[in-house]
Amino acid sequence: MRHSTMSRKATYLGIFCLAFGAGMFGTAAEAADAPKRITFVAGTVGGAWYNSAAVMSQAIMSEVKGLNVTATSGLSLGNIRLINEGQDAQMGWTYLASVFQAREGVKPFKKELKNVRIVLPGMLGSPYFVCNKKSGVKDWGDLKSKRVITSQLGGQNENLTRKVFGLYGFDYDDIKKNGGSVNHVKFTQAVTLMKDNRADCALAPAPPNNPLGLVLDLENSMDLVIPPIRDDVISKFVKQNRGYMGYPLSPMYKSLKTAGPPVKVIAGVGVIITNKDLPDDFVYNVTKAILKNREKLYEVNKMYTYMKDSKNLTLGVDESLFHPGALKAIKEVQGK
Repeated sequence: MRHSTMSRKATYLGIFCLAFGAGMFGTAAEAADAPKRITFVAGTVGGAWYNSAAVMSQAIMSEVKGLNVTATSGLSLGNIRLINEGQDAQMGWTYLASVFQAREGVKPFKKELKNVRIVLPGMLGSPYFVCNKKSGVKDWGDLKSKRVITSQLGGQNENLTRKVFGLYGFDYDDIKKNGGSVNHVKFTQAVTLMKDNRADCALAPAPPNNPLGLVLDLENSMDLVIPPIRDDVISKFVKQNRGYMGYPLSPMYKSLKTAGPPVKVIAGVGVIITNKDLPDDFVYNVTKAILKNREKLYEVNKMYTYMKDSKNLTLGVDESLFHPGALKAIKEVQGK
């Protein structure tokens, strides 16, 4: 498979090359069919996806003889489009929910993208609200009259938030009618607004098992409450939106350690994807390389410890969505 320039669709930010190690795969004929170069599209520069792609690139090249891997920046939805085409990128990060949307050709996708297959589920993303305790918020339903900050419009987390509000029976306009307010800014700005008492609650875009430094800082300024989503709302949301699951937050903040029962929110599964036309043996060896070196990912970000429990490698993902080569490697790790 030919590797062409990414200048049209993504910016090169790092090339990791010529790290050869042991690990022949398949017969000579099968090896000849395998690509010699692949591009791995990740997230924004400096983010967890971007940094993990760099680590995985090195790990893959150390295990798969003769392969060069280029790690680049990307965006979750754009990554799907690139990998579906299979020319400018062959592997990358996205969300399981977006894979379902792409395969069915529903918004934000304009047509069905059928060539995407999953390699590995690698992490969970679970936006949750942090609220000033003085606001009296105890559940997401209490946000219907508060000064609320969500993430920027159109993103995965903001979309989730809006849908959850709808299941509680209110929307952004209702919040304003009830005397509250809604703003959509970056979390760094949201924290400042909370410290200045210009907001009651802010949506933190984070995994469920890795504390955010900004939240830890905010806890030093005020007493916080991290409200749960009601169980029946979680159940309805998960039924209506494939690729999500209910998940308890770990006691990673002072306010969670004294919260009583686990605070449940909704988590989306982050997955590594590839093009269906890559050879089975090639994807098998790439997947094995990542799994063999997954502890290196834990050092990048604790959210990747989701991969430590082998049952999570297929949790909530139908086998038909996996690339056959990847599924073979996963089942070996699971002892199946």
